[in-house]
Amino acid sequence: MNATLLRQWAIVAVVVSSVSFPAAAQNFVHFESPHVHPVAMTPDGSRLLAVNTAAGRLEVFDVTGASHYLVRAGSIPVGVEPVTVRTRSNTEAWVVNQISDSVSVVDLASLRVVATLLTGDEPSDVVFAGTPQRAFVSVSQLNRIEVFQPTSLATPPSLVAIAGEKPRALATDGVRVYAAIFESGNETTILPTSKVSSTASPYAGAPNPPPNAGSAFSPAIRPGLPAAPPVSLIVRKDSAGRWRDDNNIDWSAAVTWDLLGHQMAVVNASTLGVQYAKRLMTVPMAVTTLADGRVLAVGTELLNHVRFEPNLKSVFVRVRDALLPAGGTTATATFDLNPHLDYTQRTVAPAIRALSVGDPRAVAVSTDGSRAFVAGLGSNSVAAFNPATGARLATRDVGAGPTGLALDGTRNLLYVLDRFDATVTVLDTESLQQRGRVSFFDPTPAVVRDGRPFLYNTRMASGLGAGRLR
Repeated sequence: MNATLLRQWAIVAVVVSSVSFPAAAQNFVHFESPHVHPVAMTPDGSRLLAVNTAAGRLEVFDVTGASHYLVRAGSIPVGVEPVTVRTRSNTEAWVVNQISDSVSVVDLASLRVVATLLTGDEPSDVVFAGTPQRAFVSVSQLNRIEVFQPTSLATPPSLVAIAGEKPRALATDGVRVYAAIFESGNETTILPTSKVSSTASPYAGAPNPPPNAGSAFSPAIRPGLPAAPPVSLIVRKDSAGRWRDDNNIDWSAAVTWDLLGHQMAVVNASTLGVQYAKRLMTVPMAVTTLADGRVLAVGTELLNHVRFEPNLKSVFVRVRDALLPAGGTTATATFDLNPHLDYTQRTVAPAIRALSVGDPRAVAVSTDGSRAFVAGLGSNSVAAFNPATGARLATRDVGAGPTGLALDGTRNLLYVLDRFDATVTVLDTESLQQRGRVSFFDPTPAVVRDGRPFLYNTRMASGLGAGRLR
């Protein structure tokens, strides 16, 4: 996963650095910071807040009109690259600025920043929990959560170390804070060539490469080719704790180390004690809590232990959700969020591909817990599903790059932040029919906007519409 992310960042860097921008765009600095929780409603349902990352602003919309459409109420300068907004009350919002390593505390009555909190490197999200209430800020590059006192902002934060790479998305039930560990991995590790070729290996040192289909290779090696060079091997830990390759061969004797496998941190909001959940998915991207305290996470599962490109074509990435009990660390259920795919076909018709959710970045759940919604950044769509069964209920295309969801239960509306189009799309929660759309200022140069589909769009880059690898 790290290699994939680095490759994507490298593509963005090359595209931006190799283009001559128009004079008006010379001062624009492009970071492509990932949104985490970019849209929120005030508790009374009167206002919708959305981060404008490219412009470094918080956009404020009034939603109380008779039409329930969005009416612009203000635009507030915050820090550099805001990626999250959360409300602490009807008049106070906290905006997390990833590049300026800060949190802007915004007074919504006066539409201005009233305090700025400095954080560690690359803060990502914030939630409020505990009694008395405290603010929990995930700091992704330092693998920790910083805990602030909202009523005493000058007090230095308490630090909670997270045993995992890049905690980002947060959720809370008021007494616990759940932190999704973005680069958590899937409990795979690499055996060096020396161990694969060792006489102590399951194959007594030969052959190397080992077969991946019983005693043979799939696809078969073409006759007449020279001997393949010795290779290393990816093995994955199974539910019994044994390390197996994609041929189900046990290599546990060769693995003299272990992996944490932490994919979700569960922090006690009072004691700041931490527990961990495992075996949810490779990359948990978004997380939310249900009214009954259960926790729903969405993300991707990667099959990096499977060898040879034809076996991975179009199926390398799966979109998944996981349901945890309140305060629990073991998933009660996991589901494929593209149940229409059987993965025996490597290319499907465009109409089938259009049903797929790709690159999930946001999740929201109705008050009664019967409907969940996921936004696919790569598929430019929102899907509704049953969180208890994973069954798909509806799918709707929205603007380009949806990264945030906010539910308006009173009006049965779902607000979708379309990052790449710089719009907010309004959907009906039952039918997912579009009720409206409003745009906001976006200073992003056209060359970046035009290039994004080739980097992110899963319908263009996948035979099944779910991943970015063909």
